[in-house]
Amino acid sequence: MGSVGDAYDNAICEGFFATLECELLDQRRYASQAEARMACFSFIEGW
Repeated sequence: MGSVGDAYDNAICEGFFATLECELLDQRRYASQAEARMACFSFIEGW
């Protein structure tokens, strides 16, 4: 856990979510929340 003002405490998590958004979520629109959830699950498990 980082200290106050430590810029790198969330870097790994933020990098992952940026990759997820860029490579998966920005590529298409999903018809339902369930479809988007399954796409995220497949992306994470296949990565």
